[in-house]
Amino acid sequence: MVPNPESRILNPATAFDTAVAAFINHLLRSASWARDALGRHAGKTARFEVFPLAVAFTVLDSGEVAPAAADAAPAATVKLAPGLVLRLAARDESAWREIDITGDTDFASAIHHVTRNLRWDVEEDLSRVFGDIAAHRMAESG
Repeated sequence: MVPNPESRILNPATAFDTAVAAFINHLLRSASWARDALGRHAGKTARFEVFPLAVAFTVLDSGEVAPAAADAAPAATVKLAPGLVLRLAARDESAWREIDITGDTDFASAIHHVTRNLRWDVEEDLSRVFGDIAAHRMAESG
């Protein structure tokens, strides 16, 4: 039997969800407190909507996330305006009050706590590729 070449084509939306989940898990692996907070909600799905994109993740027993199944009903939905994402990235504290979160309030509270306090150590990741001195200089420049 000849394999169908189209079976190897990855849906762009699936590829995006998988890449985002991998990045989130990279951050979570360095923060046991965040995995513990999310792990209490294992099996629940959260949907994040930033027009025109939407991604959904299901929390695993480990506290990490995986792309949600297409038919998974979200326990919590987080809606962000595109401009709000930029304000959050710039650490504008007032932007947190403008996030629209609906659904399971305990789960939503855990998501909010993790997203607000989880930090990416960019310099550490760069140092693995470029070395400590170059990574420090790149992080300072950024």
